[in-house]
Amino acid sequence: MASGNAKDGLACYTFHGMDLEPQQSGEHMGDCPLCLKEGKWSVNPNTGLWQCFSCLEQGNHYLFLRRLWELSDTVTNDDWLAALAEDRGLLPQTLRAWGVVRSTLTNEALVPGYNAEGALCNLYRYALERKSGRLRLYATPGCNHQLHAPLVFNDGLLRPKTRIVYLAEGPWDGMAVWETLGHCMRRTDGSIQATASAKNSMRRFCDVLAVPGAGVWNPTWGTLLAGKGAVFLYDNDHPRKHPQNGTLITGTGWAGTKKAVQSVLSLPPEGQPEEIQVLCWGGGTGEYHDDGLPSGYDVRDALLSGGSTDDSHDWEARARQLDSLHKTRIGPYPADWVSADKGGKTLVQKLKEEVLLPLPCERWEDLEAAWEEALEWSGGLSRTLSAMLACVTSTGMPEDQLWLKVMGPPSCGKSTLCEALSTARGHVFPKSNIRGFHSGYKTDKDGAEDHGLIGQINGKTMVTKDGDTLLSTINLSSILSQARDLYDGSSRAHYLNGIDRNAENIRFTWILCGTPSLRALDTSELGERFIDIRVVDTIDEETERKIQHKKLESLFGESLSGHKPPTQHADGGMHGGALAHAMRLTGGYVNYLRENAQRLIGAVQVSRQAATQLIDLAQFVSFMRARPSIRQDEVVERELSARLTGQLGQLARATAAVLGRKSLDDEVMRRVKQAGMDTSQGRTLQIVQLLRKSATGLEDKTLLHFTDLKIDKLHTLLQFLRKIGAVQPQTRNVTSGLKSRPRWMLTPRLVDLFDRVVGKAAPNQKVER
Repeated sequence: MASGNAKDGLACYTFHGMDLEPQQSGEHMGDCPLCLKEGKWSVNPNTGLWQCFSCLEQGNHYLFLRRLWELSDTVTNDDWLAALAEDRGLLPQTLRAWGVVRSTLTNEALVPGYNAEGALCNLYRYALERKSGRLRLYATPGCNHQLHAPLVFNDGLLRPKTRIVYLAEGPWDGMAVWETLGHCMRRTDGSIQATASAKNSMRRFCDVLAVPGAGVWNPTWGTLLAGKGAVFLYDNDHPRKHPQNGTLITGTGWAGTKKAVQSVLSLPPEGQPEEIQVLCWGGGTGEYHDDGLPSGYDVRDALLSGGSTDDSHDWEARARQLDSLHKTRIGPYPADWVSADKGGKTLVQKLKEEVLLPLPCERWEDLEAAWEEALEWSGGLSRTLSAMLACVTSTGMPEDQLWLKVMGPPSCGKSTLCEALSTARGHVFPKSNIRGFHSGYKTDKDGAEDHGLIGQINGKTMVTKDGDTLLSTINLSSILSQARDLYDGSSRAHYLNGIDRNAENIRFTWILCGTPSLRALDTSELGERFIDIRVVDTIDEETERKIQHKKLESLFGESLSGHKPPTQHADGGMHGGALAHAMRLTGGYVNYLRENAQRLIGAVQVSRQAATQLIDLAQFVSFMRARPSIRQDEVVERELSARLTGQLGQLARATAAVLGRKSLDDEVMRRVKQAGMDTSQGRTLQIVQLLRKSATGLEDKTLLHFTDLKIDKLHTLLQFLRKIGAVQPQTRNVTSGLKSRPRWMLTPRLVDLFDRVVGKAAPNQKVER
């Protein structure tokens, strides 16, 4: 399995067949693969960000891969799929279930790769290798290797009630195992036989994943196996001689199996599989390879040799082969894989030292000190982390749920904080992609088995670190509609197959991270359940250079400062030792906060003054994020501020608990007020701030200049704000009494509210054009 490294931001796109031409501006232009308009697609070669000036879609290379796969999926024809399936010895429906599509750009097969949360993060091209002339799978340059899995479920790579997970080497092996399991059943004596009944097949309780290659293993994949049986099915690779010293090197299949098993065993006991078995091709001889079989012989070869022709599949012969593998070649892993070295430590113990497991932490000061060592720490990051921890802490509290939208430019640190929270898997559920909260997939006769997301997030904090992908989801309105119901504690769904899903007494918190593009959720009239947190407005040059220097220190520490470079994590990423420590402490602090939430929050005292400030802030936010309806213009209203008051109250109490305070003191209220101002950001706040600077009001043309709105949009917004009591027109000159051009002013009510929340402005201040 081959993978390349991206030399620049163009590699992903050119790899998949994009023809891009450099422009004087520095951008590269080409035909849009989405709307097919010629010369309308632009990509920045430094950042890899793209946009189409015709269909107006934009995003990063991950979004490009997802959109390319979606488009390719819609045009993949049955004849092409059948020909590829015949070549691979598989069923066409198997390829379809595993997401194999024909690229609209290269006409080659594409096989998707998913991260542990089920998000498509890589596309593998099935292309010719120049040297050998054989077809091979190549990963997209610049993207980490990911897992292959079937797409038969609405959410996640594995079903919650799966008992056994088979892990194959390569997607074709995974598909062969998966379709074989669907036609086999276990008898009462443990033997395997063929069956024509899907409800009795082994696939009822078995799932299949495929790693992209024997030498590739990401420790996060091991977390999927917790509490399940794991069966590793890697290839029969013979040992080979070292090209320089002539010593024998263990075959990659067995070496990869050992690496994966030891990584899984390094997880805490509650995160490990109940049982681990491995495929040892030497069988009872104890050898990890079989000289009687060719090197590279794999589980697909074994299964297909038992029953596969050009036009049919002998499932009884396949069942015998699978039964034979289980009886003669599949068994426990060797005991010496966990034996101690001369230093008294096993390799598993060494791996545990590198895996990000939570460390005990009970003080905010200790946690923040660790982050100051790890990153170019700022007030914005401090406020963001405290808000995220407050969200987690409030999960079990009654009344209004606290949901956050955390927004900031790329590389500002928000994703790192998400990963840090996610080390506390007992209380945090990381989820990169969301296709819906319910699942109507039916695996049992009555449809009682629920494969939806709700059961996995109930009682936890769902962390979505790549929330921008949600904006491009086709069923966004449906997802947000379900979210509105779940915010109130219940949700119901009905499917055409007769399945009804009723969720009651659901409580979870949600941290949705992304760029400021997430503000588009507000325009959908469905996104008002969130409180906004901005990590940073803009990154100044000095701060940016400090961040760059710290990054280089983590990579080349010894050459830059005379110190050895930081230790790598087990996932292969270059994170500094200080960063790993801060992330692990964050997980420990999450555990402490959740386990003591009732006591910590219950000890927080709220004064009348603080309560009044929260009420004023909630009312101000309700005015600022009010928007004209895009669906009707008969009723003009803003949201009642009761829910906002509850959410800001939850944020204030939980923030005090996070910071270790006993009351809503000035520091707590400063952070909560900034969250309120972040939530208020938009055209309305911009206009209100401009009008507050002038006691005599401003004309339309002045507002047009500062807001960059079109005249009709500005008039619609001003009329809306007038109807909700935020602004009023002034048609007479305040000094002469003569009629003049209409000028807009804030209402006395909003002037008073603005001054109480934001602070008194200097009226009559000149607004420069």
